[in-house]
Amino acid sequence: MIGQRLTYRLFLIAGGFLWLAQAALGDDLNSPPWRGEEGSTVQAWEFNTEPGDWSNIPPDGIEPPLNNPYGSPAAEADCGAMCTPVWEPNFEGREGVVFADTFDLHIPNRTKSLQGKDIWLQVVYQAQDPLEVTIIPEGPDAYTVTLLREETSCLAGQWKH
Repeated sequence: MIGQRLTYRLFLIAGGFLWLAQAALGDDLNSPPWRGEEGSTVQAWEFNTEPGDWSNIPPDGIEPPLNNPYGSPAAEADCGAMCTPVWEPNFEGREGVVFADTFDLHIPNRTKSLQGKDIWLQVVYQAQDPLEVTIIPEGPDAYTVTLLREETSCLAGQWKH
């Protein structure tokens, strides 16, 4: 068998409640230098409309456009057994805001490569505690992921990027 595809699960977790907001075009502050190159993927969730199924939210971002030749990415929003995620069309100067405790992003990708894999994640959010990101490759060729760098910048209001 010639390798199988990996799916990356990215967990976004904040203590208390997490407000995830649509990233405006200007919020794509640090585009990865490899965007658009062969083997790269791009997916964006802008939450333009309320998700019908919180366990399978397809990307709805138009800028940058979706590009994932390895499969269909999806997000899952959750806030535990006692509540349901909430979508607001407008909240504190942002459009498309989702209130949840966790987001689980399923991002199909190519098979494990000897050169490694770079993952670039940009999130616009509000939270009482720092955002925690966990990346878990899944599949028969799964391997350990090491966080090399994390940056947070403040945007207008209480929003962070």
